[in-house]
Amino acid sequence: KTIVLFNQAPLDLRVYRRLIPELAGSLRVIAFDTPGYGESDPPDAITTIEEYSITFAEAIDALGVQRPSVFGSHTGADFAVELAGATMVGRIDRVVVMGLPFYEESVRRSRVPATVPAFRDDGLHLLESFHRPPSVYDADLRGRMTAAVVDRPDRAFWANHAIYAYRPGEVLPKISAPVLFLSN
Repeated sequence: KTIVLFNQAPLDLRVYRRLIPELAGSLRVIAFDTPGYGESDPPDAITTIEEYSITFAEAIDALGVQRPSVFGSHTGADFAVELAGATMVGRIDRVVVMGLPFYEESVRRSRVPATVPAFRDDGLHLLESFHRPPSVYDADLRGRMTAAVVDRPDRAFWANHAIYAYRPGEVLPKISAPVLFLSN
């Protein structure tokens, strides 16, 4: 059995550094960086959840994985839903989503385009990134998110465009695998 993990942008697969060893005792664990985050190459331009998912499906196929379970957190939850309900229909064994993002139209319009706080000589842009909504309560995670924004300010929020455009409620009914919803 294989489980594929998808993380929240702008983070990378290191967010699962404590989870992977726990799962690896009984499962083959694959964790991908979202294209453009962590150590992965970026897409050529801002893209969609559907296009990200095609990239992940190609990677899963290249690794010879036939019927994986998928787990995604926030941005990664959208990837898991899209893979199971559209891109790899009938090929996903189980789906676990944590913090699957559903947004009202007013929120969608207010969040795109998502931008990085402008650089300021006094460094307060870092504090703005640290406190940027949605608030993440764990200081370590907030710090890593801020570092990701600082590391790749030109594309730190590319995936946000995809999240706010995606409508998981339209894809969920198409999933034939069992789905577990988690919220943190």
